[in-house]
Amino acid sequence: MPDIYCSHCGEPTDIYELHDMRNSNGDKLSYQIASNHFAKFGCGAFKTNPSKCTNAVYDDDAAMRAFVNQELSEDADDWI
Repeated sequence: MPDIYCSHCGEPTDIYELHDMRNSNGDKLSYQIASNHFAKFGCGAFKTNPSKCTNAVYDDDAAMRAFVNQELSEDADDWI
Protein backbone atom coordinates (compact mmCIF):
# COMPACT_ATOMS: atom_id res chain seq x y z
CA MET A 1 0.00 0.00 0.00
CA PRO A 2 2.09 2.95 -1.22
CA ASP A 3 1.27 6.08 0.69
CA ILE A 4 1.45 9.72 -0.23
CA TYR A 5 1.15 12.34 2.49
CA CYS A 6 -0.87 15.49 2.95
CA SER A 7 1.46 18.47 2.79
CA HIS A 8 -0.69 20.30 5.36
CA CYS A 9 -1.25 17.72 8.12
CA GLY A 10 1.02 14.80 7.18
CA GLU A 11 -1.78 12.20 7.15
CA PRO A 12 -0.98 9.21 4.88
CA THR A 13 -3.26 8.44 1.93
CA ASP A 14 -3.13 5.45 -0.39
CA ILE A 15 -1.95 6.78 -3.76
CA TYR A 16 -4.54 4.63 -5.54
CA GLU A 17 -7.31 6.80 -4.08
CA LEU A 18 -6.32 9.43 -6.65
CA HIS A 19 -7.73 7.11 -9.33
CA ASP A 20 -11.17 7.30 -7.70
CA MET A 21 -11.34 11.03 -6.91
CA ARG A 22 -14.51 12.72 -8.15
CA ASN A 23 -15.62 16.32 -8.61
CA SER A 24 -18.72 17.92 -7.06
CA ASN A 25 -20.86 16.56 -9.94
CA GLY A 26 -19.72 13.02 -9.21
CA ASP A 27 -17.63 12.82 -12.38
CA LYS A 28 -14.37 10.93 -12.08
CA LEU A 29 -11.27 13.14 -12.31
CA SER A 30 -8.24 12.21 -14.37
CA TYR A 31 -5.28 10.95 -12.37
CA GLN A 32 -3.26 14.09 -13.22
CA ILE A 33 -6.03 16.48 -12.12
CA ALA A 34 -6.57 14.46 -8.95
CA SER A 35 -2.83 14.65 -8.25
CA ASN A 36 -2.89 18.41 -8.76
CA HIS A 37 -5.85 18.74 -6.37
CA PHE A 38 -4.08 16.65 -3.74
CA ALA A 39 -0.90 18.74 -4.03
CA LYS A 40 -2.92 21.95 -3.69
CA PHE A 41 -5.50 20.95 -1.06
CA GLY A 42 -3.98 17.93 0.71
CA CYS A 43 -6.64 15.85 2.48
CA GLY A 44 -9.18 18.53 1.59
CA ALA A 45 -9.02 17.38 -2.04
CA PHE A 46 -11.35 14.51 -1.16
CA LYS A 47 -14.16 16.79 0.03
CA THR A 48 -17.19 17.37 -2.20
CA ASN A 49 -16.01 20.94 -2.67
CA PRO A 50 -12.20 20.77 -2.36
CA SER A 51 -10.59 23.18 0.06
CA LYS A 52 -7.26 23.32 1.89
CA CYS A 53 -6.82 20.69 4.59
CA THR A 54 -7.61 22.08 8.04
CA ASN A 55 -6.99 18.87 10.00
CA ALA A 56 -4.78 18.97 13.06
CA VAL A 57 -1.17 18.14 12.25
CA TYR A 58 -0.77 14.36 12.28
CA ASP A 59 2.93 14.20 11.39
CA ASP A 60 4.89 17.42 10.94
CA ASP A 61 7.90 15.69 9.36
CA ALA A 62 5.74 13.81 6.83
CA ALA A 63 3.93 17.05 5.97
CA MET A 64 7.22 18.84 5.31
CA ARG A 65 8.58 15.98 3.18
CA ALA A 66 5.31 15.88 1.24
CA PHE A 67 5.44 19.62 0.63
CA VAL A 68 8.99 19.39 -0.73
CA ASN A 69 8.23 16.32 -2.89
CA GLN A 70 5.11 17.94 -4.32
CA GLU A 71 7.03 21.12 -5.13
CA LEU A 72 9.77 19.16 -6.90
CA SER A 73 7.51 16.95 -9.02
CA GLU A 74 3.95 17.05 -10.34
CA ASP A 75 3.99 13.24 -10.71
CA ALA A 76 2.34 11.63 -7.69
CA ASP A 77 4.43 8.48 -8.21
CA ASP A 78 7.46 10.55 -7.15
CA TRP A 79 5.80 11.42 -3.83
CA ILE A 80 5.92 7.88 -2.42
